[in-house]
Formats: sequence, C-alpha cells, structure tokens
Amino acid sequence: MGKPVQRWTFELIKEACCQGVMDFRVAANLYLEVEEGIVGEDQARITVRHALRGLKRTEKLLDVMDERYFVEAEQAAKRATTTFRSVSQTITALEREHAYSEKVAQEMRSWVFSPLESTRQGTRQGRRACPYSNSQ
Repeated sequence: MGKPVQRWTFELIKEACCQGVMDFRVAANLYLEVEEGIVGEDQARITVRHALRGLKRTEKLLDVMDERYFVEAEQAAKRATTTFRSVSQTITALEREHAYSEKVAQEMRSWVFSPLESTRQGTRQGRRACPYSNSQ
C-alpha cells in the first residue's frame, strides 16, 4: 500500500502503545513486522483495533485518527483523478496529431512518382507531379 496508509498504521500502533493498551514490545514487534512486510498493514490495524476495542477513552481517539487519514486519502484520490484527466487529454491530443501526421504522410507518399512515371505524365525528370493540378 501507499505511504499515507503505512503512516496511518504506524500511528495507530504508536497510539495504542502510548495509551498503555498495547505492550511496548508487542507494539514494536508489530511495527517491525509491518515495516518488513511480514504482516499486512490491514492486518496490523485490525490487531490494534482489537486491542483497543471496548475502551471508552480510545474510541474518540481512533475516530480522530481515522478521519485525518480518510481526508488525506480523499485528497490523494482527487489529485489522482485530476492527473488522470490531464494525462487523458494530452493522450487524446497526441492521438489526433498522430492521425493527422499519418494522413499527411500517406498523401505525400502518393505525390512521389518514379522517374519513368514522371516522364510519361509530361513532367521533367526529377520534378514531382502535383496531384491537385488539372494537367494530368
């Protein structure tokens, strides 16, 4: 998961330890396991919430911490959406430019004749015949 979620998990572990609900050694071990990837962040948060469940003094604290990280997650989602729209618009513009360039390139290729064809069409050798002229 991302850094904000990891910070949220670590804050929950730290707060459980500071509130005296979770033993320092257990909290440190859980912190290390999350950091090393042994335990998933979601599982660590469940463990902390399980330890804090039922304690009146920690319910409001958990709500405040959750709200702070939910707001941060919403802001990150909004930034991602804005970035996606911007990138999407750029890609659409580049695709249009590419299609136009391909069309122009195909048309320009049709202007090139071999020297033999140029002679047959009445043009001098080495000059290109213009497909828009009426003299063909």
